[in-house]
Parts: sequence; C-alpha cells; structure tokens
Amino acid sequence: MNFQNGAINLCAVFGQEYGVEVVRAEQTLYAVATTPQQAEMLGASPGSPAFRLVVWNTMLPMNQFRPR
Repeated sequence: MNFQNGAINLCAVFGQEYGVEVVRAEQTLYAVATTPQQAEMLGASPGSPAFRLVVWNTMLPMNQFRPR
C-alpha cells in the first residue's frame, strides 16, 4: 500500500485488495451526547459531547466496471 503524507486512498485499497470499485460514498457527522458506556470507553463523563460518523457506500465487483 502506498501512503502519501500519512494518508491512504481507501478507494484504491478496496480495488487492489478486495476487487471492488467504490462508485458512491457518503458521510454524515452528527453531534451527540455520550451514553454511560461510551463515556467509559472514551474516558469521559456521561453526556459529554461527541461526534457520530455514519458512512454509506456502494461498491461493484471489478468485473462490473461501467465505462466512463
């Protein structure tokens, strides 16, 4: 895997390592308050502010590439 400035291209990883093409990806970030269990894992107080990241993607097997 090729790292540039400490970063990696996840789309390339999915293609090279798993044989799929990412055709669409979406991320949504929510502000939330931690539950007691989450707070314990994070070393924070229950109800502390945190972020919840939701990632959604669509992938196709490499043999189903669409023409560009």
